Amino acid sequence: MEKLLKKRENKGYLIRILFIITLMAISTHAFSDEMIIGKEKIPPGINLIFEGAIKDHIEPKEFYLQEKDSDIHIEALVTWSSDGPEKGDVGFHYDWREKVNKNLISKKIFTYKNQNFERQASLTRR
Repeated sequence: MEKLLKKRENKGYLIRILFIITLMAISTHAFSDEMIIGKEKIPPGINLIFEGAIKDHIEPKEFYLQEKDSDIHIEALVTWSSDGPEKGDVGFHYDWREKVNKNLISKKIFTYKNQNFERQASLTRR
C-alpha cells in the first residue's frame, strides 16, 4: 500500500511540473517582447531556450529582485525534444539513480557573448 501511495505522489508531482512548464511556455510565447539568447539540446532529449525578457514581478519574492529594482529577467524554457529520449534513458526509480546516474543530466555551461538587452530593458508589462 505504501508503494502505491508513493507512486501516486510521484505521478502527481510530475503532472504539476509538466503543468508549470506548459504554463511557462504558453505565457512566454504570448508576449513577443522576449529576446532569444540561445537554443541548446542536451541528452537525453532535452531542449533549452534561453530568453531575455521584460522586467516583471516574479515569485517567490525572497529569491528574486523586485520589478522596480531590475531591468530584465532571464528565462529558461525546458522541454522534451520531439525525438524524445531513448527508452530507458530517463527514470526516477531508486535503482536507476544508483546504478546509472544520480543526476538526470550532467552539469552544462552555456556562454553567450555580445547580447544587447536594451529593447527589453526599455519596455514594461504594465
